[in-house]
Amino acid sequence: MVLDIGYGSGSWLMEMNKEFPDAKYIGVDISGTIPEDRASSIIYEFGDIVKGLKYPDASFDFINMRHLVYGLSIDEWYIALKEIRRLLKPKGCAQLTEIQHIPRNPENRSDYDNAIFDYITEMGQDPMITYNLSKYTHSSGMRIIHNEQRNLFFGMYSTIYYL
Repeated sequence: MVLDIGYGSGSWLMEMNKEFPDAKYIGVDISGTIPEDRASSIIYEFGDIVKGLKYPDASFDFINMRHLVYGLSIDEWYIALKEIRRLLKPKGCAQLTEIQHIPRNPENRSDYDNAIFDYITEMGQDPMITYNLSKYTHSSGMRIIHNEQRNLFFGMYSTIYYL
């Protein structure tokens, strides 16, 4: 059984369903919006990971959560990851994918980057989520089996920053 937390457009679930059609999929999202283009084998439901999900302990073999960097406060990350741990079966696996728009090194930040950094911090969110996610994950009692960070360059005049 596979759970996708924060399914958004449902694209990840649709791709996984095409690749592994025999698996059972459930998507939960705080919006509760059900994608128009969907497979009947995927269940879409309203759910808020921070408030806890209705599923029993150890219900899922695999849990995917991505792009919640601006959806969770720092305190909520701890809550969400403990809930993921509760929902995972023994030897289950969680995949967490986040993006960070701000260079880690303050010397490489533009005025725009600094403004975004300050705003995200004021909102109680973590502007350095990609670097701190492993700390949050360890605090939930989960073990990291793979951690990968990649530099992505946006725009015609992107500058290479060494994080």
